[in-house]
Amino acid sequence: MSGLREYAVTSAEEQNGFARCRDIATGVDTQCDLYVPISGELLRVHVDDRISGEVHGTVLQLVAILKQAPPPASLVEELIELRRELSGFEVVLPDPIEPFAQHLWRYYKKQSPDPLAALVAEQLTQLFDWSDDHPLEDCGLVSRLASATARAGSQVNLVEKRDENGDLEGFEDVKKRSQVPMGQHGDWEQPVGCFAPVVEYANQSLEAARSVERWCETGENYVLADPELVEMLFEKELVAPPEQAQKPKRWKGWLGRLIAKL
Repeated sequence: MSGLREYAVTSAEEQNGFARCRDIATGVDTQCDLYVPISGELLRVHVDDRISGEVHGTVLQLVAILKQAPPPASLVEELIELRRELSGFEVVLPDPIEPFAQHLWRYYKKQSPDPLAALVAEQLTQLFDWSDDHPLEDCGLVSRLASATARAGSQVNLVEKRDENGDLEGFEDVKKRSQVPMGQHGDWEQPVGCFAPVVEYANQSLEAARSVERWCETGENYVLADPELVEMLFEKELVAPPEQAQKPKRWKGWLGRLIAKL
């Protein structure tokens, strides 16, 4: 039997990497990969999907998803509640939420970053720009710290101090003529601790200005936000807490924990 035919997915198990599917016209069972390429992205098939494909040997190939089964109601409900909670801190999730829930239910978790955590992260003000330079070599870090702190309601006037080799030694407040050292509990591999003193310096300025925001340490960065928001993101595992920098493999995230229960 050859040519594209229509199938209904009858079972889909993560552990074996295949989905069982039944020919709509003949009732003959076959199988296909659990994740199939759709528009350049690997997406998971689920029970009750309608797909098309062509049988090669015992496996269905050239698979396309014709009709997607709806995401679990529990996933949609959790996302609606999460959206409500985050909206109080001006962090936005899509509305309507169902298409986003569908994508979260299907994306390939072994190769793709968590879309939910990524969506939250891109709405947070972060100190380190890992896509550009390592923090210890990032010449824009001080200006980023100052401009973000200013938007939150306070002023810091810092310049970098580097030695003859170009290594960062600390910071100087040019107005107050005070020195801010580097932290003693950080290194190239885990630079967050290197910037603890300058972050504390900025936070003291924010506190004096009665801003509600603070620079808060995370697993690999600092974010400028209401500490209540950051604590909620820690609790929901949407942002890795500081102690998780040492144990990345144990941290599944909000979405990973929820998907595991579905």
